[in-house]
Amino acid sequence: MKDYEDAEKWHNQFRIQVANRIDEDIFRPLFYDGFGAPNASIRILVGMMILKEARGWSDSQLFLLMSLCLLFDFKDIHFFEYL
Repeated sequence: MKDYEDAEKWHNQFRIQVANRIDEDIFRPLFYDGFGAPNASIRILVGMMILKEARGWSDSQLFLLMSLCLLFDFKDIHFFEYL
């Protein structure tokens, strides 16, 4: 929990510097009120797409990583060399 709450960790900096700056309202016309709204925050989805493209990951790699650990240290990743 200590790493999760550390404001200097990459995931909190990414949230502050990137995800929180994504204006979800510009996506509102794409969804109907109540029915058809996304199941996840647009900020989370766009943030995941940014990480995926920045690292050159496939969709499968991204979702595997996200399901394994939200606090994964992405700068030290060598796991995907074997996928």
